[in-house]
Amino acid sequence: MERLQLYFNRNPFGILKKIPHKMAFVWLLIFALPFISMAQPCPKVGLALSGGGAKGLAHIGVLKVLEEAGVKVDYISGNSMGGIVGGLYAVGYDAAFLEDLARKTNWPDLLSDHISRRGFSLEEKDEQEKYAAVFPIINGHLKIPGGLLSGQNLSLLLCRLTWPAHIVNDFSKMPTPFVCVATDLSNGQVVDLKHGFLPDALRASMAIPTIFTPVKLNGKLLVDGLLSRNFPVQEVKDLGANYIIGVDVGAPLYKTKDLNNMFNIVDQTFSFRNAQDVKQQSKLCNILIKPDLRNYAPFDFGNVDSLIAIGEQAARKHWDELVKLARWQKRCRKPEPRFIPLLNIDSIYIEKIKIKGLKNTTRKLVLSRLGMDVPAWVTPKEVEQAINRVYGSKFYERVTYRLQSDPTGTTLIVRVLERSKNYFKLGFHYTTNDHSALLLNLTLRNLVFEGSRWNLMAKLSEFPKFGFSHFFHLNRKPALGSGFSAFIERFRFTRFTSNKIKEEYDYRRIPITLRLATLFSNDYAFGLALRRQYSYITSLIYDPDLQDYKDSFLADRATFFIRADTYDRLYFTHSGIQFFACAGHIFHIQRIHSRQPYGKFQRYSVSLRQYLPLPKMEHLTFIRGFFVGSIQGKRPILPDYLFFLSNTDNPRENVVGFPGYHFLERQALQLITAEIGFQYEPWTERFAILKFHAARVREYWDKSLWTRPFIYGFEFTMGARMPVGPLYLTLSYNSDKKQLLGYFNFGYNF
Repeated sequence: MERLQLYFNRNPFGILKKIPHKMAFVWLLIFALPFISMAQPCPKVGLALSGGGAKGLAHIGVLKVLEEAGVKVDYISGNSMGGIVGGLYAVGYDAAFLEDLARKTNWPDLLSDHISRRGFSLEEKDEQEKYAAVFPIINGHLKIPGGLLSGQNLSLLLCRLTWPAHIVNDFSKMPTPFVCVATDLSNGQVVDLKHGFLPDALRASMAIPTIFTPVKLNGKLLVDGLLSRNFPVQEVKDLGANYIIGVDVGAPLYKTKDLNNMFNIVDQTFSFRNAQDVKQQSKLCNILIKPDLRNYAPFDFGNVDSLIAIGEQAARKHWDELVKLARWQKRCRKPEPRFIPLLNIDSIYIEKIKIKGLKNTTRKLVLSRLGMDVPAWVTPKEVEQAINRVYGSKFYERVTYRLQSDPTGTTLIVRVLERSKNYFKLGFHYTTNDHSALLLNLTLRNLVFEGSRWNLMAKLSEFPKFGFSHFFHLNRKPALGSGFSAFIERFRFTRFTSNKIKEEYDYRRIPITLRLATLFSNDYAFGLALRRQYSYITSLIYDPDLQDYKDSFLADRATFFIRADTYDRLYFTHSGIQFFACAGHIFHIQRIHSRQPYGKFQRYSVSLRQYLPLPKMEHLTFIRGFFVGSIQGKRPILPDYLFFLSNTDNPRENVVGFPGYHFLERQALQLITAEIGFQYEPWTERFAILKFHAARVREYWDKSLWTRPFIYGFEFTMGARMPVGPLYLTLSYNSDKKQLLGYFNFGYNF
């Protein structure tokens, strides 16, 4: 070997004369390889990620393998979920962070506009969770919304995760240059999103038609890139990539045997153009990764771990190619530290606040809802809570924010998209008590004053209700609100004795109420309510000895109240309390025709119910509560002023839920109840509830409350949260009636 080396040094090619012709070619190739490698340009690796809804979570598995192999990504393109994964990776987050984020995210909540009830102002909480459909009124005509969702929760999450990129307007200046795509809804053309505010671009890229409302950017109305380019390989090549790794999680065209229902047929109709484009884009890839996701749908967000694992498996099939690519990169480029964004920002100093997008509302209204005194240090959580308070006012379709830094400090830019001022709402439910019911509502905002809300409603059922209400927020500190309402309502009031109907009345009432309240926050208030009420009673069981066979009354009362509501949601609550205390004075009750006065009396009540999530048992919630009520003075002759045990629950109207009783079945002058129970969620949005109740009831003035019998009862409920409202069945029993009763509900109560 030494002789060969010496000879070669004297005459590099002379050695070829000493060896066979074929061996000469091999030796030439061996010695030339280093020089050929040096002549090749260093690869600029591009990563193209397709859209696919939940299936796009497979991209995270691919990123895990790329990092393990040592591949450095120089450019990223993406569409829809691929755009979100790619955009966050381009900001600087690694695969481990994205995997943890995907697992911890509550996807049903994220992909909805439902924020916690804590984000709504107290006066709006009463209007939440009543309606199955909402239609804006524009220029006097009902309009179909551009999508079911505005994307509020998704936009807010993107705003928080992209804090490090809020100052970036050119996506090529991000730690990894990035582009995402969308479709121009006016002409169907591909739109490359390379500039602007990153959360806006990502939101536009996944504006799935009919699901999310379109996004207006740069004078264009944009929707998901699925309609024009679901697999944006050309875009990453245009950024400068000369070696492209493509990950396609999109679904192929259906085969003839699968075109057996209208959903597949419609999907196929929209997929022809996309399928052809995916073929063309795939040809541009040096490495094409196609995870096998045939058994998954775009909304299978409950299978995060499986989707990520499938993406990882598909990438490992190209392991040798990826390792060679990583070695090639290592030979020809200097190692560069990867930018890592700050994940745990404790607080940020906000110098001032700007508001963009106002047309029909004012800065004063937004600032009053924000509740932020600047300059001040604020945490990311406080920023989101403030934004949700603005959104919870219901004056805005979407509320997002951007942080902007300049030599004077950091500015919080609140960006609002105003709602239509007027809405028509539709709700329905079926219950054991009043059977089916339909609720029609017309909501008018800013009709007289800014921050005002008019509600006109009609409940159509066996027991109808019609009325209107008005609320006016004064936008001052402490926040003051005033309102008034009037309605006419009819229901049936039945009294039982020994489980038999003793009296049954048809009851109509017309209450007119004026209310003034101080709203400390979204959760607490105290105030004064003045009410005049006209009542009409007709006995449905005729008895000549009954003096009140048919009568009418006029009553006036004043009530001071304190209210708290921190429920995260009204039905199947996970956490929070509802507290209501009132002290009412009834000035007089008189018969309308005879002017005969009845007398004065007072009514006091306190109620509390609390839901406590149990630590280390995330699916189990502990429930506890109580109600105490007392009437002092003369016995009321109108049902409005009594306390009731019933199969429904409304402590603000002195109706206390208790197992084993029909609607308004047992009345009381003095009442004490207590309850404890557990709520279990074995599957997402599926619930089982077991509660124990106890009570002492005083129906007449003859005996003390403590000498009355002790009543106890049990109830078991199975239910689910459905898109159009709660569905549940309750079986109950108490020691008084000693019989099993059932109660069924479907839809929101109103």
